[in-house]
Amino acid sequence: MQPWHNPGRLSVGASRFASGSFHTEELFIVPDAKALIKSEKRTLVWRKAIGDIEATVIKMYRHRGIVNWHRERLFNFRVQREYEALRVLESAGVPCSVPLLWGCGSAAEHGCFEILVTREIPGVTNLKEALRAGTAPAVPDDLLMLFDAVRQMHQCGIYHGALLPKNILVTLGPQRRPTFYLIDLIKAIHFPNNVQRTVMAHYDLLSLVHGLTNLLPGINCDALLSRYGLGQTAIRELRDHLVWYRSTRYLRNRLAFQFKIWALVTRWHKRLGLGTREKVV
Repeated sequence: MQPWHNPGRLSVGASRFASGSFHTEELFIVPDAKALIKSEKRTLVWRKAIGDIEATVIKMYRHRGIVNWHRERLFNFRVQREYEALRVLESAGVPCSVPLLWGCGSAAEHGCFEILVTREIPGVTNLKEALRAGTAPAVPDDLLMLFDAVRQMHQCGIYHGALLPKNILVTLGPQRRPTFYLIDLIKAIHFPNNVQRTVMAHYDLLSLVHGLTNLLPGINCDALLSRYGLGQTAIRELRDHLVWYRSTRYLRNRLAFQFKIWALVTRWHKRLGLGTREKVV
């Protein structure tokens, strides 16, 4: 492996690594094929040992346009929002990818970029792939724990924004019950209050249930939604919405922008002692 000819510069926004445990230049070493998880024009994801941590996952969003760059300086960078959302979940004991570092910078090969480092979770697989292969838990009793985690996430005030089976990892093994981990909170928004019974939670649940029913036709989602905390009326409303719902990129981006505004207004109202302004369903 060879370092990039021009590694550029990286400004670290937050780090949980011990001071001096590694050089930031280490983050700019081209991964080999075995370490590479995802390679696209705008996204690179790879595994790497950093400092005294043997297994981390590095995610880089690159070739950021100048408009997006300045917009995210206003609303915080996506890796900063993801890092902070994961810290909230980790502190609350919700299974997730543990965040270690976020930063932003520029390099000749990648233009403006953002980078997030998380601790790798051993012994897990993507829930979507596992369900397709028939190796994941597919009965409601096993999936109940997933909806427990989603409820806890919303009670922490976190809206995921892309709660799809591909963004959930699951442990597999005949000798133990599965554990589900929430990952890829790229569109996450942190509200200052519980969002369990709000429109934000409604859309997270729609995305998750839509993904599960596509992978497991005929699955009875009522028990899962009831475990989450929905009453019969709310379950019927969600099922009616599910008939025409599609989780498109346009919808996710529109909701993310709308909910960011709501989060800012909610914090403003709370700071002034005017109560919350989350939209409740």
